[in-house]
Amino acid sequence: MSLSERVASAAAWNALLFPARLLVGLVANVLLFNALTPAEYGVLALLTGLAATIGLYADPGIERALPRFVPEVERAHGRAGLARFMRGIVGVKLALVAVCLLALALAHQPIIDLVLQREQQHLASLEAQAGETHDAAGQAGVAGEIARQRDLIALIVARGDWFLAAVGALVVFGALYDVAMQFLTAYFKQRAWNLITIVVTLLQPALIIALLLPGWGLSGVLLGLCLTPVVALLLATQQARRAAAAVPPATAAVAGDLALLPRFARFAGMSWLVQLSGWFYDVQFLTFVLFGLGMRLEQVAVLAFAYKFAKDYLGYAYMPFSGVVTPLLARIRGRDDPAALHEAAAALTRLFGLMLLPAGMALAALTPRLLALLYPAYTETVTLIAILIAGTFLESLLSVPHNVLMVYERYRPVLVARALALVSVPLLVVLVPGFGLVGAALAVAVARVASRLATVVALRRALGVNLPWRALARNAAASLAMVVPLALLAQVWPLPASAAGLDGKLLAAASLAVLGVLALAGYLLALRWSGGIDPADRARLLGLRVPFSAWLARVL
Repeated sequence: MSLSERVASAAAWNALLFPARLLVGLVANVLLFNALTPAEYGVLALLTGLAATIGLYADPGIERALPRFVPEVERAHGRAGLARFMRGIVGVKLALVAVCLLALALAHQPIIDLVLQREQQHLASLEAQAGETHDAAGQAGVAGEIARQRDLIALIVARGDWFLAAVGALVVFGALYDVAMQFLTAYFKQRAWNLITIVVTLLQPALIIALLLPGWGLSGVLLGLCLTPVVALLLATQQARRAAAAVPPATAAVAGDLALLPRFARFAGMSWLVQLSGWFYDVQFLTFVLFGLGMRLEQVAVLAFAYKFAKDYLGYAYMPFSGVVTPLLARIRGRDDPAALHEAAAALTRLFGLMLLPAGMALAALTPRLLALLYPAYTETVTLIAILIAGTFLESLLSVPHNVLMVYERYRPVLVARALALVSVPLLVVLVPGFGLVGAALAVAVARVASRLATVVALRRALGVNLPWRALARNAAASLAMVVPLALLAQVWPLPASAAGLDGKLLAAASLAVLGVLALAGYLLALRWSGGIDPADRARLLGLRVPFSAWLARVL
């Protein structure tokens, strides 16, 4: 199978498995956010944020470097050399994880004390409020809040050590799972990658439901989160071994490539710096900052929900390209073909625009209905979600230049771009005191887009590669032509007064479905009217050996 066929097949399988991933992901989120109170979700956000942060510091870019260098190791050393390479990678990962977990063990009590101190302060303010409230309804409401706050504090006191142990388990199993999954992406094993992801995404809510039914609450959710990566690791390891078994042995003795390890270290180090700079505008950093500034767990939960909402739907829209871009660019560089690089960068950006621009604009327009239908406790997050959709979707739309610079090892402009990402820190300092959560969302959105724009300029200067701005503008115009009448129609057909009951939910679901179909039809008509997709992209689509390729080429 040729390179273009392998890439097209991987992207096509990603797209074909999209409905299943969307369904199970949607079910998981609805169950999670309706089962936990905002305060409990705030605790969960802090714990998972801590696990993700430890995972970041325990992996200095090693996982991200695997899709770039696994093909090179295979070509040079065959199956045996690749096996030695992967054993070394796993050994280094486990050593780094052990160091980080030792630090967590030493700091676990101060962490618990800090959280308890903040929640006890909130309890004291509620008790003071109860003394100043005289009407019966107000007293009942405050009494309920006090009872829930006391229950939360008792839970943290009783299970705090276990909660941090769960963080350690998430770090260990997650680290090994990520290595196996990155190995699969190096061989375009998108079918196996997506099937494992679907199983994991379906298993997690099933475990959570099973543990919530006996009344385990937040403890049950954390236990479900810990059991899921164990199963995921077993599945991913099995598929990675199959992929490794298919690697041919080296046909001749090959001398060790002494330059490989320094190049791997440089690439991994740059990948880690990218991840580290991204941490400063990611939800983990935001939750720590907001909690440190004195915001309650409920407020932390609101921003964490809005961020997860935008990122989850971005993941669904980006799904056709998962695990495709870096291996594709690595093989193009191995062929030393500048023309192929220009073509690949333009084609990938056009495809990103085809998926992300209409998806992001339609999602922003339909968010109020989605929240009323699925997440009634978070309906006040519409503005936050719109800002975060703009930042995250535009960041992904402009991600190809960053990937090209990384694969071609042009690290200086990447460092400059990632330094721009740190603008989120002063922006948070300036905007959060005056604008609260909206200021935090604006800070991270600006940081995301600014860093990507810097890589666009750097790619043009370093390699002479330009993005297809005309195609993106045509796609943006078609997306706007879809959103404007959609927004007007939403005003004519307002949300039901209440979506809490069955009738209200049915009305909200009906309006959401009708508007979604109209949005898709409007976008396709506007795109066809503006000239449709690029002829080269249409030819690639017709050449795919997957169902509906000819129909998609005709529609687009």
